[in-house]
Amino acid sequence: MILDKLENAPLYYGISENLACALRYLLAHKAELAAQPPGITKLTDCVQIKFLEYDTIDAERRWESHIEFTDVQYMIKGSERIGYNHVERMESSVRQEGKDQIIHQGTGEKILVPEGFFMVLFPQDVHMSKLADKEVTHVKKAAFKIRL
Repeated sequence: MILDKLENAPLYYGISENLACALRYLLAHKAELAAQPPGITKLTDCVQIKFLEYDTIDAERRWESHIEFTDVQYMIKGSERIGYNHVERMESSVRQEGKDQIIHQGTGEKILVPEGFFMVLFPQDVHMSKLADKEVTHVKKAAFKIRL
């Protein structure tokens, strides 16, 4: 898991070309991200971005991780908490048939992701997104699915 300000994105380009593609996109389009309507855009065969807009939730959600994909979540407007734990520390896991998703039982930390920050969640990173930080707020986020 990585949590950092968008300005520091170049530090992580060496992890993979597909991760670098997503982070470069955010830096190159930072000024226009807030105007993007909700929806999915395919950047390459291995990088897709989904623009989301929602109110955070003042409740627990389900814990999930992925098999093939790495997530990059960038907070365009607002902030939220994202639950995090390492897959080995969860109590149980069930793969969702036909999906790149594993549902987990367990607990973890709720990490604040402020506006202007991004979080990279690798396949071993179990996460729970859309969580309110003290009170429900409106969020606009860019969520990438990346094949490393």
